[in-house]
Amino acid sequence: MNSVPKSGTHLLKYILQGIPGVSHDPKNEFYEGHSYQLKNHYFKLSHLKPNEFAVGHVFNSPEWLSMLKRLNMKHIEAILDVVVSFVYFIIEKYPYHPLYEHLSKGAKEQKQRYLEK
Repeated sequence: MNSVPKSGTHLLKYILQGIPGVSHDPKNEFYEGHSYQLKNHYFKLSHLKPNEFAVGHVFNSPEWLSMLKRLNMKHIEAILDVVVSFVYFIIEKYPYHPLYEHLSKGAKEQKQRYLEK
């Protein structure tokens, strides 16, 4: 399962874990997917158990798609409303983010923050 950060990763992970017989081991999480990481990622993916899934924020690339095809794996992509999730994350959990001041000083309601430039 792959997603853009702050776009529903945890939600989709919990949905998949709710399917009987499907599992996820937190050590099977992947990030970025740079070419120097492919060998290690291939090794980890090739050792997944039947009905086990991995989670990540991996760049889309021909190399990754080829690797998934070689491993005969299905790819689930989660893309929810990133703006809504990201603004909430910055305001509520990450006051050191570079956009925190910009988002918190003007608008007081979330809907107004989504429209900030």
